[in-house]
Amino acid sequence: MATVQEFMNKFIEGTLGRKTKEGRWSVERRDGIELLVYQPKREDLLENVSETLACRFPDGTVLVNANRLRYIGAKCSYGKIIRSRGKTNDQIFLERNGAVPIPFTLFDEAGVDISQFAWVVKPNEEYVISRTPFSSRITTSHFSGACVFRVGDKYYLYDIDRKELDEHKLFNPFLVNLPKPVQTIDEAYDSLMPDEVRDAIRTGVEVQRQGELFFVKTSNTCPVEPPLTDEERQILRYPPSRTGFGLIKGQHYVWQKDDVEPFSPNKTLTETEAIFQESALKYQKIKDRIRKFEPTTGTIMIPGRKKPRIGHSATTIVTDEHDTSYVSGIIAHRGRQHGDLKLDGWWKVVPNMAIASFTIVGDVD
Repeated sequence: MATVQEFMNKFIEGTLGRKTKEGRWSVERRDGIELLVYQPKREDLLENVSETLACRFPDGTVLVNANRLRYIGAKCSYGKIIRSRGKTNDQIFLERNGAVPIPFTLFDEAGVDISQFAWVVKPNEEYVISRTPFSSRITTSHFSGACVFRVGDKYYLYDIDRKELDEHKLFNPFLVNLPKPVQTIDEAYDSLMPDEVRDAIRTGVEVQRQGELFFVKTSNTCPVEPPLTDEERQILRYPPSRTGFGLIKGQHYVWQKDDVEPFSPNKTLTETEAIFQESALKYQKIKDRIRKFEPTTGTIMIPGRKKPRIGHSATTIVTDEHDTSYVSGIIAHRGRQHGDLKLDGWWKVVPNMAIASFTIVGDVD
């Protein structure tokens, strides 16, 4: 063990020289950085299985992987690998010798090149009281700490959702690509707040938040109405019918669903049928256009963004002509990220200013 720790210590100091291996440990050098890699030597593991523990940069900065590791520190019992439940001795050793912990899954999720990494605000580790996902058991969780870093010219904030931790005891780590350069944690959070939300708070309008979405109170009644002309309202009030045009006999003008349906486009129409067809198609076009304004239940969609893997949903959603969503009722989030949010009345959905947001998968410290 002393030899392995000496190897790790020299890795941190940058004094390994040409030496690149010690037991199951090796150093891979690429793109100007050095990676400390562990490769299990077990017959029951897949070939070329490895795990990265740390990364050293030319300026002497050393990062240690704060993820819950799969192989490093694991033991084999009855043919099964038992992972460490907390930080491994190797992680602890590197941290005590100056390495800064950060989950390496952040770089995988964001799809960024770790070789361009640079600290802006280093983390300070902390222990938080949280609830085990999908249970009521309360535990003490280790967190590497809030931090800001940049990769090239892109700035990122890594933290846990403090609101969810305070209100629901949910340990919810997140990573966001910030919209502009910042120098502090406070500046990072401030950059994520839209001016519309800031103005609402300043003027006393009620604002709530769930994850990356803000909700600004607008009214107690549905604020969205279809933008219709007087002619369109008249058409909706008095729909064209085949009976009314004398195309169906004996109906006594009783409205039926098929009564307002246009004819098949392949049908050869009489003059009266053509007049009805034009009116029926105009009615159908208006109905199709206003359908988006009808309240629905489901996932909250944000214009210009792809559908999220794990989305926010609302009891009632309505969308205006500018594709702005308004919600009412229970705002839920599938998975372990956020507790339910109850909104009385109607609230405008305002996304934060993040260029991109990433859900951190796997176990992190």
